[in-house]
Amino acid sequence: MREQAPRALITALELLRAPTLVEVLRQQSSLPDDITVLVRIAGGCEHTIQHAARLLDRPVALLVRASRFYLEQVVFYHAEDSYRVLALAPDAPQEKIREHGRWLMRWLHPDRERTDWEAVYATRIATAWDDLKTPSRRAIYDRSHAPQLEARSSRASAPVRLSLPLIVVPKPRIEKSGKLRTLWKPAMGAVVCLCISLVPATVGNAPPSPAVSDECLASSAPDVPDCELDSASDLSATSVEQVRTKQP
Repeated sequence: MREQAPRALITALELLRAPTLVEVLRQQSSLPDDITVLVRIAGGCEHTIQHAARLLDRPVALLVRASRFYLEQVVFYHAEDSYRVLALAPDAPQEKIREHGRWLMRWLHPDRERTDWEAVYATRIATAWDDLKTPSRRAIYDRSHAPQLEARSSRASAPVRLSLPLIVVPKPRIEKSGKLRTLWKPAMGAVVCLCISLVPATVGNAPPSPAVSDECLASSAPDVPDCELDSASDLSATSVEQVRTKQP
């Protein structure tokens, strides 16, 4: 059985190819369950990147670009929601908060060359990390933003699924077997001869049989190999402070 592709990555590729989908995706209160795949790819997790490249047969550079574009246009758009900025649900475990924060900051670290917009995103990530980095600070944030979080939970729905994905994994088309082709021609010849003998008519070529369309990718996502972060990517107080002092 073929391994199924991460739905979040498929959506990111579709968004990159058709940016007009961004308004639909921004209105979704829930993010894809496998959004961590995009966070890891954006942060440079080699295991996840190579795994996705083999699975989808797409260039690594395209997957990185699509993942970052989705995070920039959909996830970072809601700057007032610290959970959303870190690509998390409000009930995410503390370990997931730390993982997402570290991968995102590894991508947008102040020591790396960044565009002005990337500097803005880095500031939003640093602010969100300050809000949620410890259970005590997270509890304070949850109390102060209770109405907002409750509203988000009440309108939570499944992430949007496009009926006609623009990016699909190609599958071989189904062709008639040699035996069927061998039987088909004599049968058609007999039918034509019978028709000619009964009613004089001009028989045209039979219309081609329709091709079998490619199947869309399944919605569930596979387990992705875990990646380890080096110490340089840690969200220390120094790195967060660098973000704040290097705003454009």
